Amino acid sequence: MGELTSLFLDVISYQMNEALQLIFLAAAGVLIAILFTRESLHLILKRLAPSSLRVNMIVYLVDALIISLPIGFLVIALYKHLGATQPAMPMSSAPDWIVGVACVVVGDFIGYWRHRLEHSRFLWSAHSLHHSDEQMTWFTTYRIHPLNRATTAIIDNCALLLVGFPIWAIALAAVIRRFYGMFVHMNRPWTLGILGRIFVSPAMHRWHHVKSGPGMSRNYAQIFSIYDRMFGTYYVPGPCYEQLGVEGIDQNAYLLQMILPFRGVFKLFKGIDNLKSSSSIEKV
Repeated sequence: MGELTSLFLDVISYQMNEALQLIFLAAAGVLIAILFTRESLHLILKRLAPSSLRVNMIVYLVDALIISLPIGFLVIALYKHLGATQPAMPMSSAPDWIVGVACVVVGDFIGYWRHRLEHSRFLWSAHSLHHSDEQMTWFTTYRIHPLNRATTAIIDNCALLLVGFPIWAIALAAVIRRFYGMFVHMNRPWTLGILGRIFVSPAMHRWHHVKSGPGMSRNYAQIFSIYDRMFGTYYVPGPCYEQLGVEGIDQNAYLLQMILPFRGVFKLFKGIDNLKSSSSIEKV
C-alpha cells in the first residue's frame, strides 16, 4: 500500500510539473512568434487553437489522470525484473556523458524499428490516433492511444535495459526524445538545411504525417535522420504543405478511435460465437 501511495504521489507531482512545462512552452512559443515572425497576433493565437485541440486535450488529460499510473507501475515492474539481471555494458567504465549520448543514439535506433512496427497491421489501429491530427502541432506529441503508450514503454525500456544501459541514462534519453519529439511536430516548414542530413526536421516528420502520398511509409526516426537514410525510408523533397491525417478517420471522433484497436478482438469473439452456432446447427 505504501508503494502504491508513493507511486501515486510521484505521478501526480510529475504530471503537475509537466503541465507547468507545457504552459511555459506555449507562452514561450507565442512570445518567439511575436518577436521573430511577421505573422499577426490573430494568426498566432489561432495557431494555439487548431480544430484538433479538443481531442488532443482530452487525450492528454485522460493520460495524465488515468493512464500514467498503470504505465508507471509497468515501467517500475520492468526495471525491477530486468534491472536485477541487467548485463554489464561494454562501455560501463566510460564517462557518464558518453553513456548518456550512447543511450540516446541507441534509443532512437530502437524507436525507429518500434515506429515501423506501429505502422504494421498489428499496431496501426492504436497508432492511427496520433496520425489522425489534421493540424499537427507540438501538442500532437501527446496525442497517443493508451495501448500505443503501453507498447512504447515495453519495447523501448525493455530493449535499453537488455542492452545494459543504466536507469538514469534511459530516463535521460526519454526526456531528450520527448522534447525533440515536440520540436519535430511543430507546425513549421523547417528542413534544417545541411543538419537535416543528420537530424530529423519538422518538415521531415510532417511528410510522415501526410494523409496520402509516398511520405506515409517513410521517415520513422525521431531524432537522427541517418537511420532513415540507412534503411531506405528517407523522404524530404522540401517543406511539406500537404494535407495531414488518416483517410477514413475523423480526427475529432475520440471514442471511435479509442475502441478502434479492440475491434479485432470483438471480431474474433464474434467469429468464435458464429462457429459455435454453426456447430450447434449441424448437430441438430
